[in-house]
Amino acid sequence: MSIDINKDLDDSDAGSLTIKVLYSLVHILKDHKTKPNHKKLMTIVPIAVKLDDVAAEVEEAAPTLVVTGTLNEVKEVGVVVEQAMLFKCTPVEVPVYLLAAYYAYNMQYPEGLESFYMFLEHIVLEKAPPKKMPANLAHFITYIHSL
Repeated sequence: MSIDINKDLDDSDAGSLTIKVLYSLVHILKDHKTKPNHKKLMTIVPIAVKLDDVAAEVEEAAPTLVVTGTLNEVKEVGVVVEQAMLFKCTPVEVPVYLLAAYYAYNMQYPEGLESFYMFLEHIVLEKAPPKKMPANLAHFITYIHSL
């Protein structure tokens, strides 16, 4: 999918782009000690599968995204916590709902995804970055602000 920044995105393009960005950020902001683990963030299932049917199969107890479709064609998105569907939302709402689930359940961010979630907090909640943060996160935030 190519995007012309001079045109408005339709909802499906914006949704797919949001999910792709989140998926990519797991790689960009990975902990240098661990491999990127997308299962700690999201599970992608075929379009024919219903979100509620997948919730019980999610292995992570922490808030996890369930996406029906593909990264290029997102049909539905939900946030699952402890094998229960907590929210169904649009892909564009995902960052807010994902952070809300962590805050509501007072859960720690998964190991290896701390920088990812610190970045989401900074961008979505406009929270100041922590004074002590991983170098990759500091460099990325500096880069984003320079744009």
